[in-house]
Amino acid sequence: MFKILWPFVVIIPLIVPMPIVLLVLTILIIISPIIMFRYSHQKKVFLKRTDVKWWVSTIFTLGLICTLGLFFATCKGIIYRGNILRFSFWLINVGLLLHLHSLLTLKQMFHAEPAILERQTIVSDGPYQLVRHPIYLAYILLHLGMSLTTGRVFIGLLLTTPTVFWAIQRAMLEETLLADGETKDSYLSYASSTPMLFPTARSIIRFLQKTYGS
Repeated sequence: MFKILWPFVVIIPLIVPMPIVLLVLTILIIISPIIMFRYSHQKKVFLKRTDVKWWVSTIFTLGLICTLGLFFATCKGIIYRGNILRFSFWLINVGLLLHLHSLLTLKQMFHAEPAILERQTIVSDGPYQLVRHPIYLAYILLHLGMSLTTGRVFIGLLLTTPTVFWAIQRAMLEETLLADGETKDSYLSYASSTPMLFPTARSIIRFLQKTYGS
């Protein structure tokens, strides 16, 4: 399924009329939370659980509120409209599809907070060939896309900074848990060949080869 969806979401939104781009975005917005809710509410046995500090989550939440406010204002034509709007929605579509693909790859291994499950395994296929934390990368793309609808690159980067900071903190917590106990050897081996949060040319090529090579 994703062999078809990735070219469609990455290439088509750059050339088709904006109403079609918005339709794709709407469909992804509807589907992604449903999948996340499904896997996050399955019964799981946790061996270890933790979360980022409250002030990190607070900064992330405030940044999200500002980003969403500007995004919805822009969509109503209050702030800005222009060519960058298409690129912004492209980023949002890619972020949503990456989020959906990651959830469907993790399945029962997905949980809302950094934790170790009773039967924890290391997932290294699908978008986890790109980076070790593709869901957090998806959040960064989503926030950057929404904030860039203002038409101001500086504002886009400024509003996305709290999300990047939060994502790094969460990723480091998860890495501490996964690099300990029974998953230590397999995770360290996986981590040695896969970037943490931002893909490299090598990881992108590997993802494309394994996705479209067969």
